[in-house]
Parts: sequence; structure tokens; C-alpha cells
Amino acid sequence: MMSMADWSSTPETRAEPVPGGMGRLRIYWLSRCPEDPWSTGWGDRLETDWLPLLGPGCVVTLRFLVRSLTQAPTGFEIPLIELAGRLGLGTQQGKRAPVRRCLSRLARFGLIELWPLPNEEAVVALPATPPAAPRR
Repeated sequence: MMSMADWSSTPETRAEPVPGGMGRLRIYWLSRCPEDPWSTGWGDRLETDWLPLLGPGCVVTLRFLVRSLTQAPTGFEIPLIELAGRLGLGTQQGKRAPVRRCLSRLARFGLIELWPLPNEEAVVALPATPPAAPRR
């Protein structure tokens, strides 16, 4: 697998958060994998701080990504449609598919970084600790 440095992009050159043709995701930690991500804020804080803002689909998506990265700390690949099926978000593949909306929303709130690639793939990177939830 390639390192995040190979996929990095500055904010000014990033494309739209979720491209129309995205079919496969490459998932990584932005920095070194935390020893226990659940104790660094990815645990109960997701429900208490982020659930009211993101909704259950986004929280389930984020939990799946963190859990999967805990099992494969160097990263992994997954087809978008398989991710949607595993999360119970349906098998729609259009621009407005629930799984695409979840990824876009997570990126908008800074919980993931999303870099689309020209070959129908995208890179998703998670920070070692989640940002603080914005005040409501």
C-alpha cells in the first residue's frame, strides 16, 4: 500500500469532497495509529458530542472506519458499495447515495480527510484524535 504522503494534497487543490465516480476507498490514519483509539476520543465522545450533529449513519460509518483501522493499522481498501452494504446504508451508487452523504458530512465536520483520485478511487484518512464538536 502507498503511504499518505503519496496521496497528500493541499486544501486549495482538493477536489469536491465526494466525486460522482468514486467506487473504491483507501482508508488510512492521518498520522501514526493510536495505541488505543477508543481512549483518544473515538469512544463514547462520538455519541455524546457528535451524534446529535451528524446523525446515526455518520456515527456508524465513523465507528466502522476506526474499528477497521484498529484491526489493520497500516490501512485497507474497500469498495464503496461494500462499505454501504456493511453499514446498512443501502446499495445506491448515485451522487446522493447515503454512504456518499455520510462521507461528505464527515469530511465537512473535519472528522475525516477525503481526497478523490482520478481513477474512480478516493483516499479517506482519519486523524489520531477527533476534533472537538462545535458548540450548538
